[in-house]
Amino acid sequence: MNRFTPFVLLGVVSLAACADDPVEPPRELQTAFNASIATPATQLVVFEGSSIPADFGARVTALGGRVEQALNPVGVAFVSGLDAASSAALKAQAGIRFMEPDVVLPLVRPTLYEKVMDAAPQSPAQPGTARFHYLQWHHRQIGAPAAWAAGKLGSPDVRVGIIDTGLDYVHPDLVGLVDLARSRSFLPSEDSVVAKYLGAHPVYDLQGHGTHVGSTVSSNATITAGVTSKVQLVGLKVCRSEIPGLTGAGCPASATFAALIYAADNGIDVVNLSLGGLFTRRGSGGYEETVNRVFNYAKAKQLTVVVSAGNSNVDLDRGIVPTEVVSEDGKDTTMVDIQYPSLYATYCSSTHTICVSATGPASATNSQSGPWFDIDSKASYSNYGRDGIDVAAPGGTNAGAVWAACPTYLVAQLSATSWGAFIDGYCRQYPVGMGGTSMAAPHVTALAALLVERHGRNPDKIAEAIRKYSDDLGEPGNDPIYGKGRINVARALGL
Repeated sequence: MNRFTPFVLLGVVSLAACADDPVEPPRELQTAFNASIATPATQLVVFEGSSIPADFGARVTALGGRVEQALNPVGVAFVSGLDAASSAALKAQAGIRFMEPDVVLPLVRPTLYEKVMDAAPQSPAQPGTARFHYLQWHHRQIGAPAAWAAGKLGSPDVRVGIIDTGLDYVHPDLVGLVDLARSRSFLPSEDSVVAKYLGAHPVYDLQGHGTHVGSTVSSNATITAGVTSKVQLVGLKVCRSEIPGLTGAGCPASATFAALIYAADNGIDVVNLSLGGLFTRRGSGGYEETVNRVFNYAKAKQLTVVVSAGNSNVDLDRGIVPTEVVSEDGKDTTMVDIQYPSLYATYCSSTHTICVSATGPASATNSQSGPWFDIDSKASYSNYGRDGIDVAAPGGTNAGAVWAACPTYLVAQLSATSWGAFIDGYCRQYPVGMGGTSMAAPHVTALAALLVERHGRNPDKIAEAIRKYSDDLGEPGNDPIYGKGRINVARALGL
């Protein structure tokens, strides 16, 4: 498959900025990561039918390879360890429709805008009394406090899967809210490191992205509030810690698809996917076929799927991609719009998803205390498109970040100068402010979880309610920036 990356994602996560005095992790831990995260090349195999032949594993073994993932319900497998000749021999066998390299997607990575160091201690009894709720313009903008006042805090019977880097289930805002019995890691290469050096559940978050996303959905509201405070989270780890210099970083499609099938089969009501990428359709027939099969399966199992639109300021409808062009002498650069009509956006171009763009303040007197102005402005990084975007939600800007939790220990730092740092106490007491469509999607995911109480496991009714009761912004009706509008939790709940 031809990976399409003519653009740079906006910013990187640098969670080590959480720490006052970052320190270098032990060399043995760095060595362990280098040894364990590097994995052989994996290939996607799509069968003609909707099941995997019973003898497929034996056939792969005979060719010198092994089956890494077998997605029996959709007739898809992922194999590794095959050389070029063995791959060609397998691809030529009867019943195989496509065989392509596995796709490793990047996280839809946010920008770490800032941290905060002071607030008066308050009671976590109600979401609005979280110590740092005053920072959370984003919850107020979508009407979440009105829902809290009406007792709409979510149900502990509702399960939300966070398909991401994992969850810090011991964080004060998440302790007791993560269903560890259902939580799974789909990255065996990282599990042994987590177990050996942290003694933690494999789903523990080494990077920070998933913890921030998850605590936006549901939080004990000790440090910051979530849109809900009783909904149970299920950690589904599919994204390896992205440490500079390591191979294998990112989110393999093999793990992501396995997590979606698992969520559909194990009573999870809603999943959040704050990850994705852009591709040209050339040479990606097997990948697209797999995406369609997996999402159709999820829909048949009544799983609601919320996805982030992406952080590249791309017109998803027309395939217009801002691209940096370097002059022949290498001294000057300029941004030009290049059109790729066959652009495929994972997962906004997928069937049966709710695709979320990002909004945020255009300016503020003070980015932490406000007041904030033009809060529903399009975030400059957010992808857009009338056909691609369903709804918008707060994603954060330089004038106002989205505030939520960061992990309480070992976090991978996305930095050009250092691969990691320890968090020594900061994240047990303070939140971090980030921006990205990754931060927008979980607001919608939380609303979907609240609507499960009313509509049950019914993705169509949930998506319809989210769209119908959003605040119509921009052009009347369906707008390329806002879709059907910026979500409104209170209206969607009939308040």
